[in-house]
Amino acid sequence: MNYLTEYSTFNNTQELNAAIGDHIELNQHELNETARDVFMLISQYSVKYNGVAHLKIDTIANIIGKSGRTVQRAIRTLEQLGMIERLEFMRNVTGGNGANIYVIPSLSCRAEADNARYDNDNPIDEPNESIKLLSSNNTDDTADAERIINESITNNTPREIVDLFRPFFYGSELYRYIGLLFKAKYRPHASIRIEEHIEDYKACIYDVMRRHKAGIVRNLDGYLFASIKALSRRLFVDAL
Repeated sequence: MNYLTEYSTFNNTQELNAAIGDHIELNQHELNETARDVFMLISQYSVKYNGVAHLKIDTIANIIGKSGRTVQRAIRTLEQLGMIERLEFMRNVTGGNGANIYVIPSLSCRAEADNARYDNDNPIDEPNESIKLLSSNNTDDTADAERIINESITNNTPREIVDLFRPFFYGSELYRYIGLLFKAKYRPHASIRIEEHIEDYKACIYDVMRRHKAGIVRNLDGYLFASIKALSRRLFVDAL
């Protein structure tokens, strides 16, 4: 199954094991026993190709002693949490759907960052409240409303933070994803200032967007939230 190497997300088993631990820690309160068992089984089968496994639902069900339907529910849960990405596999000879390819995504999103640092005497924990009021502005012109929101978020948020999302979003979407950024890096990592680690956050966000555009990431919001949260935790630990 050498074709699985093209989906590999890690350079070695050590990186894979670290990511597995991150996924479990980030989502431990959302996992039931079956979902955890399914994730651990996929993890075991993904060692050979560093983050990629090729398994049938029936195989998983037989190994963990659950019904196929129960396994499918668990897989949907894992997808929603961003712990796995499921790719349907088409048989070349017989046609029809074969076993699925399961990819365990990296959450480290650590870049080869330079030493650039950005100073801001007034760090913020969320976008300015005035922007929230503008987002509900009653106007018949949607384009004008989006322009107003875009200008407001740009004027009330540090430029380097806005630039993290500017290539991908505009207006209300730009506002929403900047809010997601602040929410994901918040407690218990509120002391981490995004501006001081801008290259790390940029590498993380750009990696997620690249995967999303390639069709690898389906749940963009969930995957992006988990990735930023994991990065913030790592930066917090590194600073201790």
